[in-house]
Amino acid sequence: MLYSPVLFSKFVANPNATPDGKIYMATGNGTKYLHVIDHPNDAGMACGFREQGLKLPRWNSWTINYFPNFNLYDDPYGGCDSLGINDPNYPGAPLFEEFKVFPNPASAGLIKVYVPPCQSARVSVFSIDGKLLYEMKQVTGNVVYGVDCADWPAGVYVVTAYIDAQKPVSKSVLVAH
Repeated sequence: MLYSPVLFSKFVANPNATPDGKIYMATGNGTKYLHVIDHPNDAGMACGFREQGLKLPRWNSWTINYFPNFNLYDDPYGGCDSLGINDPNYPGAPLFEEFKVFPNPASAGLIKVYVPPCQSARVSVFSIDGKLLYEMKQVTGNVVYGVDCADWPAGVYVVTAYIDAQKPVSKSVLVAH
């Protein structure tokens, strides 16, 4: 798979991150190579991205945490605004920033959900494997709702709000007892 150097234009590298000032990336599957960004502070093609730029003596997998975020959407305030990929929640739907799930992590057996002002909303909580655990139907906006999570096992959960027939907005929350 060939990666576009444009995807890496948002990286601002710490020259002390590696002795040579480069960024090395591993893949999620086994490979004998690392990808390399030679000039991480330069935008676009000037960054010098090299797929399989460093051959390793043995197979590796998930060994370096510099795996890039491929979910970069157009951001009028950032460096990646020319990809032509539109985030379903930003910037057209400010509900993404207004819909809140807190505290995160939740440790007292209660998750609080703030639904922004709206005509009607439905809030659903899913386990990480997609099972519906809890649902609030026909809630009003501008209210904080409590969700009892005391009986749930510790883990990551997805809270999704369906607000005024707009695209759903999701937030993840860690429950740690």
